Amino acid sequence: MSKMIFVNLPVTNRAAFMAFYTAIGFKNNPHFTGDTAACMVWSETINVMLLTHAKWRSFTSRPIPPSTSGEVLLAISPGSRDALAGKLSNATPDTVTLNQDRQRRLCRTIRTAKKARL
Repeated sequence: MSKMIFVNLPVTNRAAFMAFYTAIGFKNNPHFTGDTAACMVWSETINVMLLTHAKWRSFTSRPIPPSTSGEVLLAISPGSRDALAGKLSNATPDTVTLNQDRQRRLCRTIRTAKKARL
């Protein structure tokens, strides 16, 4: 499985941002697009997730950054569950807090994304 990165952006008008990203060469992945989010694919490994404010809030308790900010939420895939476990074994409890449920969901999402692109 390839390493992947998902750049998550909070947006106020998902459809307008989808049109913008389409105009600059991104493709929509309908498997991860719905009422609250849209996945715009730049390459096999780079995706932009356009999230409604409600969806953004389901990922973090941090405030939504102002539109003038360059702040994003990044989600990365190390390539496989074993690779993730190996990397996390080097971390200390002070440097990372692992939410097992989110790790499982991320791995499932990545597997589904890879299958959808085949």
